Amino acid sequence: MSIEYPVQQGSAEWMRVRLGIPTASMFHEVICPTGGEPLKKGGTRKLLSDGWKKYGYKLVAERLLNEPMESVEGVEWMERGQKLEPMAAAQYQFLEEVETRPAGFFTTDDGLLGASPDRIIVGKAAGIEIKSPAPWRHLRYLLDGPGVDYRPQVQGQMLVCDFDFVDFYSYSERMPAHLLRTHRDERYIDLLRSALAKFCEKLADMERRARALGVFQAAREAQTPAEIAQAQMLREDLMDEHGLAP
Repeated sequence: MSIEYPVQQGSAEWMRVRLGIPTASMFHEVICPTGGEPLKKGGTRKLLSDGWKKYGYKLVAERLLNEPMESVEGVEWMERGQKLEPMAAAQYQFLEEVETRPAGFFTTDDGLLGASPDRIIVGKAAGIEIKSPAPWRHLRYLLDGPGVDYRPQVQGQMLVCDFDFVDFYSYSERMPAHLLRTHRDERYIDLLRSALAKFCEKLADMERRARALGVFQAAREAQTPAEIAQAQMLREDLMDEHGLAP
């Protein structure tokens, strides 16, 4: 069963509620790209990707320091996408004859996994990923689709949000729109669930070992800018005392 937090995506509340939680858009950093492929006789399936630890460090840092570790690239095109999303959604609704609404932040009922679909189809267990990308990226979507990283993302959304399907909709003012509907793949979702469970276990162990250093506790409870600044000063003092690099 999924839980939806009614927060506006990109807002401070949205950033806070998703701190330290593995989210569907990054599940490709968790599961091995070949995790869903059949094994040769006698082989061992590799569930976790080679890059899981890098993503894990980021999530644990968010939990310890109580602040997002986001790196924003392509800000111009992100802002363009946000500006054009209402037009893209209106076109999608007209073509598909459905009503949609903005989505908040979803988690599994245990709070361990999250997802932020762009919109929800009203009256259906379905989400939409709406893109208004740069022209060259839209052309790539038209010719080759959203790429290999989309499979763990879209199946991850269905895992977290209990969706039956997700539509990928890329909008352009000067080119035809691209619509791709993806249904649940239960076999892959089971593999993804196993990989994410293993990843969450490793996250918990990383967090436990980091907290054993004794330098992060104050930051976890900090709420106001003053408390965060005080926690940061305490953290730096303690790291100096322990001879640890910042």
